[in-house]
Amino acid sequence: MLSLLAGAIVSFIKISDAKKEEAYRLVKDQILTAGEQYFNSNIYLFEGLGDGAIGEISLGKLVSEDYLNKVTDPRTGKALSQCTYVKVVKENGKIKAKEFKEDNGNTCDVTQNMVSVTELGGPEKPVIITKCNGKKKNVWCGSSVDVNIYVNDNGNGTIKSIKRTGYDGTNSYSPDSVYMYDGEVLSLGIVKKENDKIYKNDDEINEDINSRLIRYTAINEYGKTSYNEITLSIDQTPPTDPNVVLAKWLDNKSSEPTSISGLTDYTTGQWSNKYIYTEASGSLDTGVRGIYYQYKKGGDTTNVNEYTTSNIVSIHANGTSWIEYRACDALDNCTIGVKKENIKIDKTPPSCSSSVVPTNSGKSVHEASDKTKWYNIETGAPKVTFSVSDTLSGIEGSKTKTVPSNTEGASVKVSSSKFYDQAGNPKTCSEIVKYDKTRPVFDDNGGGKIHCKLPGTSTYLSWGYSIKFHDNLSGATATMTKYYSSPNCGTFGWYNNNSSKSNNSKTPSIFSVFAGCSNNPSPKAKFKLVDGAGNYSSEITVTAATTNISSSYNKECDGTIWFDKNR
Repeated sequence: MLSLLAGAIVSFIKISDAKKEEAYRLVKDQILTAGEQYFNSNIYLFEGLGDGAIGEISLGKLVSEDYLNKVTDPRTGKALSQCTYVKVVKENGKIKAKEFKEDNGNTCDVTQNMVSVTELGGPEKPVIITKCNGKKKNVWCGSSVDVNIYVNDNGNGTIKSIKRTGYDGTNSYSPDSVYMYDGEVLSLGIVKKENDKIYKNDDEINEDINSRLIRYTAINEYGKTSYNEITLSIDQTPPTDPNVVLAKWLDNKSSEPTSISGLTDYTTGQWSNKYIYTEASGSLDTGVRGIYYQYKKGGDTTNVNEYTTSNIVSIHANGTSWIEYRACDALDNCTIGVKKENIKIDKTPPSCSSSVVPTNSGKSVHEASDKTKWYNIETGAPKVTFSVSDTLSGIEGSKTKTVPSNTEGASVKVSSSKFYDQAGNPKTCSEIVKYDKTRPVFDDNGGGKIHCKLPGTSTYLSWGYSIKFHDNLSGATATMTKYYSSPNCGTFGWYNNNSSKSNNSKTPSIFSVFAGCSNNPSPKAKFKLVDGAGNYSSEITVTAATTNISSSYNKECDGTIWFDKNR
């Protein structure tokens, strides 16, 4: 085998034109020598042919068979055309290089890996043009190959047949098909063309082959032959279906994984509260190498896309989605079937609602002035029923839980244990309730010194009632529920009456009421408390106080009651 010297590979720069031409002649000589060596090493190509037979081989064929390295033209610094060829002649049983023919760019639509042999007295070598999907093709094709064969009879008689044979790997060629002339009748698509010297036939090769040598041989009426060889690779078989692995990964999109390794498996069709990572692999191809994967996806929240090239895809969207993969080879043969996976993602926790009822059935709760519901001694502790719903994956297990609360307070937080949806998202529900189970308190039995003066005057009063009360939680209101007259007072009436007083503090408050009947010594009255939750105290009876008060106390009475028969 011959390898070119480095000087024939590297561009020649900044040297004279004469030196460049000299270098080019050296390159041509080496190419001619390589062509001669190829045919002598493959002498079977001239089997049965006498002296004068002509052989031609392209530069592309010499390079592909390792008789040459990539060849650079020292005049231009660019690679020589792969369709440049060497012509050899058989002389005295030996092969001699005769001509170097540089391609001008117009003939390179013929297959680059060309070998042809023409018998003396035979037609010219067949000119072969291959097309894949209507386009000229010189390497791999992903569909059947259309072949146009042109033969010039070279003035050596009528072309009688053109046949295609295939190399079987043992330096012999097995016939595949033969296209025959039958006198003047042209059959099987063979037609005369132009000046009656050029014959054309069309062929189609529709099978998967890998770098197979195809020979087209033309035979004239005298039995003289010429042939041309091309190398074809056809791959119409798609790869095998891909394996698709799915996994769950943490929801930090800024650090998406690059490998399935270390991730938790995801079972297709199940709900997940994590993003889903998908990876396709494992397809096999019997033809051209270079498998790649394509995907498209869609679903509730993702538009269907055209196929996109990637074997790794992450799914983020909430809802039901799908992804399908197919494997393709370098010729765009893609799997007919696709590997489709259904993916369900729900990253949204369930939603809560609640209702509150009293422990003691049938008892209505008390509404304070702000319309906030209080639960008290009569109603019993509040019971909170929590309900959850989930619009995506649905609830796993019970949808309701009832939680009683025996804690007193104006803002008691009642919480449920965790609910879960089918994707595993937890939800703890809570509600604020008010509960007061302690009655309001009188801080004395009443009847102390009166601590007020007549409203709107500077007159201090020495008759009346004075009590202290409070409530530790919801506040309390003291109310005079009854007072007693006497025969000395006669008919009584109310004047400037405020019969109740509220205290929203834990600190005891004084409720003072003037009793205006001077003829009734030590009149009595009843008082009762109610807190903001509706809890009542027991009534107490209070005797009016009669002791004078110091004029330095400047507080008006909370209420006044006149017992006066004249009113």
